[in-house]
Amino acid sequence: MGYLNRYLLLLAFNVFNIVAFGGIVSVSIINIVDHQAPTNLIIYYAYTGLLSLALLLSEVRAPRLLNAQARFLFTYTGRGVVLTYFGCIVYTNKLFNIIACIYVVSLGVVYLVVAWTPFVPMQHGLL
Repeated sequence: MGYLNRYLLLLAFNVFNIVAFGGIVSVSIINIVDHQAPTNLIIYYAYTGLLSLALLLSEVRAPRLLNAQARFLFTYTGRGVVLTYFGCIVYTNKLFNIIACIYVVSLGVVYLVVAWTPFVPMQHGLL
């Protein structure tokens, strides 16, 4: 794979991640504000939203602590599992939530498939 193609692919993955984590944050906020969920689910949505916001910010520049303590987030398998988990945990029966969850889970499955291809290197943020 050429120089330009590899870095364009990594940039596309970063943009897909930013959209996915932004979708999870927005779905979490909508689920918290909706007041139809029990208290324990509101806590799940809050934690999922905060972790997704932290991962959204780490897409721009990954902090050293994240690189040292959560190295699995820099592999495609780890990223795929996290996205699939987050997409499943914030699912509700609203149209925006369904669309966002399908996108996030699909991206997680794509990452799990990409993990088996040897030519795509690991990603470390935009900067």
